[in-house]
Amino acid sequence: TAVSGRSNLILDPVQDTYYLVSLSVNRFPKIIEYIGRVRGSGGAMLASHDPARAVEMKMHLAILDSEKEEMDVAVATILQSTPDLKSSLGPAIQAAHEAMDEFVTRSVEIASGTERSVSTKDYFNEGTRAVQAFMAANHEATGFLTLRLKERLSGLKKIKLASAAVALLAISF
Repeated sequence: TAVSGRSNLILDPVQDTYYLVSLSVNRFPKIIEYIGRVRGSGGAMLASHDPARAVEMKMHLAILDSEKEEMDVAVATILQSTPDLKSSLGPAIQAAHEAMDEFVTRSVEIASGTERSVSTKDYFNEGTRAVQAFMAANHEATGFLTLRLKERLSGLKKIKLASAAVALLAISF
């Protein structure tokens, strides 16, 4: 994507940075989008009692499940390679997982027709909590990426200064 490409963080030789960029600009936004789509389909199904919405919900739930699996691989890699992120990113990811799992369970019940007691408003709020939990996890990830970008810029400035010094020395001889 443009964001990861322009910063060159996606090219960082450190594995955790690659996976954090992938989470921040790919996985988290897709998960948030599909939670929103499921929330919209489920809300419409609850309001209209239209079982045709179940097919749409199930399709979005399948994509959401696939994105969650990809996210889990990335998170496991990040937390294994960067233990200091466990204290900040770990709890945020756990909270996002819990909120999404609760929402997905309710959504599956709605799509299958076994859940009829939840109000559209409560269902929408449950989906919103899942979205907010992923936004918080993304905030943690982007905070760490901001630090990495500052480190990269600082390193590039040092290289530039060293190159300029070498050029000045070469010119003076």
